[in-house]
Amino acid sequence: MGKHSKKMRIVTLGCKVNQYESAYIRSKLLELGWIEAGEGEPCDLIVVNTCAVTQEAAHQSRQAISKVARNKSRHGCLVVTGCYAQVAPEVLGGLKAVDIVVGNPEKTDIPHLIAQFRPKSQTIIAVSDIQTQKKIEPLPVTRFFERTRAFLKIQDGCDSFCAYCIVPHARGKPRSLRPGEVIDLLEAIAGEGYKEVVLTGIHLGKYGVERGEERGLVRLLRSIGACGLDMRIRLSSL
Repeated sequence: MGKHSKKMRIVTLGCKVNQYESAYIRSKLLELGWIEAGEGEPCDLIVVNTCAVTQEAAHQSRQAISKVARNKSRHGCLVVTGCYAQVAPEVLGGLKAVDIVVGNPEKTDIPHLIAQFRPKSQTIIAVSDIQTQKKIEPLPVTRFFERTRAFLKIQDGCDSFCAYCIVPHARGKPRSLRPGEVIDLLEAIAGEGYKEVVLTGIHLGKYGVERGEERGLVRLLRSIGACGLDMRIRLSSL
């Protein structure tokens, strides 16, 4: 990828957690000098953050990959990440247009993986066993483009293993940020002028269960309330 090739596009499918993680990826790429491409403009980097919660969602993810691949520049890089990448890395790695497949735990490694990319080289697959993940890393995001409210991912994973649901296989076991980490991130968001934040997670009702906490979400909300932050706190689906 040439030194002056810095046009990127990020496409996000699925839930609020995916939207938050895409905002984190976008912020890191902007820090590295990437510029968002206009609609239909050739891109040197495309990141598709996929969903796989249903067969239809997986189908829509494949369609999105096929559509945006038309805008990839000659020596560009197409990265596929998210839940579909986590559960079907070999399927996505077999698509001609895809250059890098990234699992959910490896999303923070995307800038490093892009730096390793070489045109016409073998597809890079960076997908680890999601069930071995025991921690959730704080992902600081303070700019939410074209949004008047902010989001904050405080929880990931689910261990219910309902017969009809693929989420535990795509997101792993429940794990949560500690209350102090949540408050630090909220203070940073408040510092950017946001007056409303939506706390989000894969299963917010399981906040803190991996630490043996009972009513962990209630305790967290009380701790946030005691901080006196000048913002409204909302919850995404429990």
